[in-house]
Amino acid sequence: MNTKHLIRALAALAACGLLTLAPSAGAHEGHDHGKPADAAAAPKTDAAHDAMMAEMMKNAQPGPDHAVLAEMTGTWKAKLKSWFAPGPPTESEGTMVNSMILGGRVLEGKFSGSFMGQPMKGVSMMGYDNSKKEYWSLWADDMSTGTMWQLGGPAKDKVIAMKGSMQNPDGSTGECYSKTKMVDKNTHVYTMTTMMAGKEVPLMEITYTRQ
Repeated sequence: MNTKHLIRALAALAACGLLTLAPSAGAHEGHDHGKPADAAAAPKTDAAHDAMMAEMMKNAQPGPDHAVLAEMTGTWKAKLKSWFAPGPPTESEGTMVNSMILGGRVLEGKFSGSFMGQPMKGVSMMGYDNSKKEYWSLWADDMSTGTMWQLGGPAKDKVIAMKGSMQNPDGSTGECYSKTKMVDKNTHVYTMTTMMAGKEVPLMEITYTRQ
């Protein structure tokens, strides 16, 4: 390739944005003394864009509602009561280990114990969406291939009330309601109910005691 063709090829690449042609060392002599070489390439923003970015940064920061979740970090002894048949509840025990992850934004739980006479392991995640002003939670375990999602809050008097859906044994989906009450720094109680024939009935009660 001769010099003329090379110059044309470089110019074409530069026009397509695939090549930046840097000026020579003396190209700015006599012009814009002291001005940074990349000043012209700095991204331009406006007030609306800056306000949007500031709001995004604000919403990304953990706040008081995340601090409520942080109160549940630690290792807890879990005592479960479940009502899935007429009569008295089935009782079992387990251990829940909670930790705050993602810079204090999400409470992650790992459960190990038994449920309805069978060994069970489960995982949970719970967070607070600053933009939507609501808590969210997710639960999954090795006794099902489904998940349970819930939304609700914010907390009132150390109680987080949520509503969501769960997968029934027959594969159908049912509504469920839960409350997490922080009794004190060493105890919190989780209750879950559902609606049957227009009446709210209990499904589960878990009392967590700090170990």
